Amino acid sequence: MLVLNLYLKRFLANAPFGIFLGASIASTVAILLDAEIAEEWKRWGTYGATALVSLISATLAVAGVLFTVDHQTQIKRSEREGKVESARAFLPNALSQICEVARKGFHQTYTYSSTGVIRAAVTPTSISSLGIPDEAVRVLRDLLENIQAGPVRDRIAGILREHQILVARTNGVAHRIGNSVSPEDYRHAVHWAYLYALVGSLFDYARNETNTITSRVTANDVENALSHFQVFLTPNTITHYRPHTELYERHFDRRFP
Repeated sequence: MLVLNLYLKRFLANAPFGIFLGASIASTVAILLDAEIAEEWKRWGTYGATALVSLISATLAVAGVLFTVDHQTQIKRSEREGKVESARAFLPNALSQICEVARKGFHQTYTYSSTGVIRAAVTPTSISSLGIPDEAVRVLRDLLENIQAGPVRDRIAGILREHQILVARTNGVAHRIGNSVSPEDYRHAVHWAYLYALVGSLFDYARNETNTITSRVTANDVENALSHFQVFLTPNTITHYRPHTELYERHFDRRFP
């Protein structure tokens, strides 16, 4: 009822109804001052009364429609919020699954030596295991479809984008096993660590510790991800990896300004 009253007030305040009321008041004043106008008013009074009743009926009809639309909007908003909360409850598990995909991708794509030299190891058949599990995909899709635009939505979309790029690049590596190592191989390996760090930046949101994301993914975060993969930056390896960890820090800043 309060919403209906609000729509009635908005309608009464608009220009057409104000013009009609102004004309009615002017006619009333004229009736009091001029008998001839009073006779005209009597002639057209019936039409004016009919128009007034029609206008009031239209007002109520429009207010009713607006009330219905607003009510349906509130229902849809509540449904979206419910889906977001449900998906958010399963988000930590979904993120853990994607972290495991990143770890698996890192170790299946290359072999790593203590001197920092890496060699391609992935095969076309092993790439199928690098997909994000369907359960995790459903959780991320529910969030993307129902959450408002903002940092969280951008970060989720970024995770899916980086994973797709990584799988495509890994497929290319699978067809050149035995080729000599190149800087591009190190970049590709570090890319898996970057995905791991990017996923990790969502855990505070997933645990309901915050409703937004303000943290950046830095070169240090990517290097920490490498240490989770059991690759530690030593004097023998740092020159191979450090340029690429810094590269992905700049990559993050471009993607998430």
